[in-house]
This record gives sequence, structure tokens and C-alpha cells, in this order.
Amino acid sequence: CTNEIEQLQPCLAYVEGQVTAPSSDCCKGLLSVHTNRPVCLCILMSSSTSVNSSTATLLPSICKVDTDP
Repeated sequence: CTNEIEQLQPCLAYVEGQVTAPSSDCCKGLLSVHTNRPVCLCILMSSSTSVNSSTATLLPSICKVDTDP
């Protein structure tokens, strides 16, 4: 999931609580990863300690990406 992690880098500040809203680049990356390799989203959620899981769980609805949790 190396390429997918790179696509989600713009989301890092949001899921770590450093900013109050995700950027458009974050949402584009999320859509791309969800469309092409959704399993990477689960891997990232379970392996990262700096990610606020509550905030990360809200990201798809904020970005209007239809995911199945």
C-alpha cells in the first residue's frame, strides 16, 4: 500500500487533529484509494498510532466518498 499511503499524505494533518477540515487533495486521495485498493484504508487505520480513529472514520462522509465501514 505504499502508493496509497502517498496518496493519503494530504489527510495526515486532519486525522492527527492538526487542522479542522480535510483538504481537497486529501479527499481526492481518499477517493482514489477507496476506488482502487480499499483494503489499504483498513490496513492504515489499524497500523497507525498517530491517527485519531474517530476523525478518520468521519473522513469519508466529509469528503463525500461512499465507503462501507
